[in-house]
Amino acid sequence: MKIRFTIVTAFFVITSFFTTVAQAATWYASPTGSAQASGTSDADPTDLVTAISTLAQDGDTLQLASGTYLLSDSIRINRAVHIIGAGRGQSILNGSGLAPIETGLLVTATGGEFEIEEITFDGFSTSTGINCNPNTQCNIHDMEFLGDQHTAIASNALSLTVQNSLFENLANALSITTNTANATITISNNTFNTISSSGVRILSENGIHGTVTANNFTNASEAVHVWSRSQAPGGDIKITENTINGGAYGFKLFGHSYYMSDFNNVSFENNTIENATNSVHLHYVDGFKLEKNILKNARYKNIVMQDTKNLLISKNRIEGAGESGIDAGTNCTDITIINNVILKNMYGITMWGSSSGKIGYNTFINSNNSTIRVYSDLSVMIANNIIYGTQSGNGLWTTSAATEVCFNDFYDNAGGDLSGPYTDMGHNLFVAPQFKNMDNPQLKVTSPLINAGGYYFIETDYLDQRRFSKKARQVTDIGAFEYK
Repeated sequence: MKIRFTIVTAFFVITSFFTTVAQAATWYASPTGSAQASGTSDADPTDLVTAISTLAQDGDTLQLASGTYLLSDSIRINRAVHIIGAGRGQSILNGSGLAPIETGLLVTATGGEFEIEEITFDGFSTSTGINCNPNTQCNIHDMEFLGDQHTAIASNALSLTVQNSLFENLANALSITTNTANATITISNNTFNTISSSGVRILSENGIHGTVTANNFTNASEAVHVWSRSQAPGGDIKITENTINGGAYGFKLFGHSYYMSDFNNVSFENNTIENATNSVHLHYVDGFKLEKNILKNARYKNIVMQDTKNLLISKNRIEGAGESGIDAGTNCTDITIINNVILKNMYGITMWGSSSGKIGYNTFINSNNSTIRVYSDLSVMIANNIIYGTQSGNGLWTTSAATEVCFNDFYDNAGGDLSGPYTDMGHNLFVAPQFKNMDNPQLKVTSPLINAGGYYFIETDYLDQRRFSKKARQVTDIGAFEYK
């Protein structure tokens, strides 16, 4: 009897499964479709509104024929459907008939994932293309968003995926907020061209987590902008392997103006930013790591910060800024700058008033003016750096005896090696460093800087540019590379 019951139960479960699968339907719509049509084949297509609002159910697929669908009202999507166009540039949703600030597709479905692909959105100059409401799951891929849209995608979703899509000539591409707790985002392999405001803008609060990876940005005013209104945002966002060219800011990280925000769970690694006005801009930040990036040819500054503390800048290549490679403005405290290659900037590093930190194991080459400038009366430790080939000005220029200097190598600095009332802790060298290659300045085996570094500054183990260890309280090489 027990065996018979098990077999009957299994039969019922299997039958129910196949019945459920069989219920999923495919509907067809076209720009000339009729609300009276069945919508069950491409030969008898319905219109877009009828297909979405009346016919399609959770799990159904909607096929859009080629042509332009002119939207005059927002379409609410309250079911988890999959919309497939005939191809980018073939199926076009045009929002020119929408009222200002209205949304083309308003996703409210909470019964599963809403998915959309192979469609072009155009003409949303004062409105939003797709808006994913709280507790929804949106999967948007292989799309185009064109033509001066106010916002291509706005999301407050539980889950948002945006992949393999083109965003071009828009005001805002992605605007992501997080009223939904523990929301997940995946933004990858997209192209953003000519964005007048934000490419990807993320409110980092309520435990949001996810990735912004392998995207290409060209001339976005703000390529990636992460911000918070709270002291402890709780977000976990990894921004990696993106390529950013032009625009005003490559990456902006802004916290709360009163509390300062803890961004220790936000990482910005292995990205390349070139030809921006400022490559990286940090403001009201308490805790953050900026590692293993290439920041190059900023028209103004490669890294600029204000009212920021507990910051680690490590293993970056910082090159060719029109002014400072790194600019620590007022009230920037406990700034650690270690194991970077900083070359061909107007100034290598500038520390302004009321700023403090440690500058160590960096290799500075061919600054156009003074390589390190310190205007702060707070403690700044400068140790184990190579400061080479300053074109004019000093290797180090400081206004305060609170600047401590030791175990550095100064060589061939046109305006002199050191200037100002610094505190000399000893062990500085003034010899040719002997690089293998000026563009990738590892040391030759004959370099006098091998094993010439001291334990000042190092309090824990650090990895150099090639991930070799510089161990605490042991003899190390001076500069950003350990000889191997």
